[in-house]
Amino acid sequence: KLVDGCYSFWQGGTFAVLGQTQGEEEARVASALARGGLLGDEMDSDGRWLFDQGALQDYLLVCGQMAKGGMRDKPGKEADFYHTCYCLSGLSVAQHSTTSSGVPQLSHLPYGEASKLVRIEPRYNISAAKVDNAHRFFSKLPLPAR
Repeated sequence: KLVDGCYSFWQGGTFAVLGQTQGEEEARVASALARGGLLGDEMDSDGRWLFDQGALQDYLLVCGQMAKGGMRDKPGKEADFYHTCYCLSGLSVAQHSTTSSGVPQLSHLPYGEASKLVRIEPRYNISAAKVDNAHRFFSKLPLPAR
């Protein structure tokens, strides 16, 4: 399939999920392997994902964003809710990563604060704050009887 803006989340989000579930080092290894790269020098020690976070943001903001609002699959297509959702989620993944100790950080913002999005929780594709609220709420509920 040709380029599609929603893949920014489906592919980029994979590195974020791996970073959370298997640790940052394993995510970097998986990232290098997914790119067909050799392990070693291609590993990023800055806490950035091993894809070009700036280029992904360029594509999404320059080619995927519509002047009248919304985001699209690719130039020549119209914006729709599906692609707007997943392009924005991919944009958030490209802007945020984690340190080697697993602490979230804003890692790359080539268009400045005006383009900054909240960090999403890639396993659920909602903001990390909403996930924290849900965990707090449901952890207070009693376990269902068997």
